Amino acid sequence: MRSDLREGREHIASLLAVADSTPRLLLAVCIGSAGRLAWCQDDNLFALPFALQCIDMLLTLGEELRAAEYIGMHSFIERLEHETAFAETRFRECLTIGEKYGDIRLMALAHSGLGSIAGDRGDYEEAHELKKKSLEFFRQLGDRYLVGLNSWSLAGNALLRVRIDEAALYRVMHRDRLGTRQLLDHSSSSRRRRQRCPSPGRSQPGTHSLCGRLRAPRTARTRLRPAR
Repeated sequence: MRSDLREGREHIASLLAVADSTPRLLLAVCIGSAGRLAWCQDDNLFALPFALQCIDMLLTLGEELRAAEYIGMHSFIERLEHETAFAETRFRECLTIGEKYGDIRLMALAHSGLGSIAGDRGDYEEAHELKKKSLEFFRQLGDRYLVGLNSWSLAGNALLRVRIDEAALYRVMHRDRLGTRQLLDHSSSSRRRRQRCPSPGRSQPGTHSLCGRLRAPRTARTRLRPAR
């Protein structure tokens, strides 16, 4: 709530320090949260193995719906790492599970991610339709932040399609939800994420204490296997 991601990671580290005595479901969620906070700090190399470990544990526990939330997070990270085909497959998994349970948030996230991938391919019309569906879902949820974020994305898409009036409407919607400051922050954040996607050679083993504590796999894209 206070946006202090460093403090959040410290709290999670303290929970993971007593992992052996922590119920498996709670431990899985803590591992996923460690990955989520790292992702929010653009630390994708750290986030990926924790996302995978969390998904693996939740699926083993039969928590498919919970796992789908982290499948969605994993998909966004893979896209940032330019693993577009793999990310698209994962987004479709997330969408299938969302539709199975009627979970609007999962469907919204999946449509947003698939829209981003369509845009990466240069299919701006398909991207527009997918992002528009995502926006409608987030409106149903009353999520002002993600309504604003999707409005910003749709504005950029409209400019690429040379729909200036449409872009202006989405920019107004974004400003009304989040304000001008947030609009500038989103632009800057997107540029940073594109420029700072880490490659495996940029981090050294043992850089993060949580990686050592949980013995996270070094290869982030290892196929999920049931926990023994």
